[in-house]
Formats: sequence, C-alpha cells, structure tokens
Amino acid sequence: MGLFTESDSTGATLENLEAGTLTNEVSGNGYSRQTATFDAVTSGVGSTSNNSNLTFTASGGDFGTIKAVAVLDAASAGNVLAYGSLSADKTIADGDSFQISTGNLTITLA
Repeated sequence: MGLFTESDSTGATLENLEAGTLTNEVSGNGYSRQTATFDAVTSGVGSTSNNSNLTFTASGGDFGTIKAVAVLDAASAGNVLAYGSLSADKTIADGDSFQISTGNLTITLA
C-alpha cells in the first residue's frame, strides 16, 4: 500500500495512478509502503477487504495531505494494481499516524 498527496503539474494524482505514473507518493519522514493482505475473490468477481491494520507513522517531519491510496506490487517502484481517493483528505503531521483499520479498504472486481 502506498499513500499519495496533492496533484502536481503532470496531472491529478488519480490520473497519474491510472496511467501507472508514481508521482506524488509520500517520501521521507519515516514513510514506507505497508504490506496489505486480502482474502481471495472467487471467480474473479466480487469484493475483498484488507485483513489486517495498515499503519503509516510520520517521524521527523510531516507527510502532508493524503488524498489517495494505491495497492502496488512492490515495496518500491512497481506497478499500480488498484487505487482510489479518500472520502476526506487527511493531513499527517510529524508524530501522527495514518491507519486503515482491518476491513476498511475494500476492492471490488467486476
């Protein structure tokens, strides 16, 4: 899982993720992608949710305003597998944590 901030001159964050362009990902200040696990979706159709907490903690500086999350296939670089915007932007200051609790990240395959 990766966290993404505001758009830049190359396009909006979701447009970049749709294109597989990894711009606007949080970096530094203790940030690292977190490993997410999901239950299998049968027959390639249906929904699944994360089955453990995902916690990102800012240390040594701010993460900024988180606007989107993405499921990626590598701990660094890699490919975007799924992405989405948050229902509300969340500003993460030094010492704050951004957490996606178990079951609160749902991916639907149709």
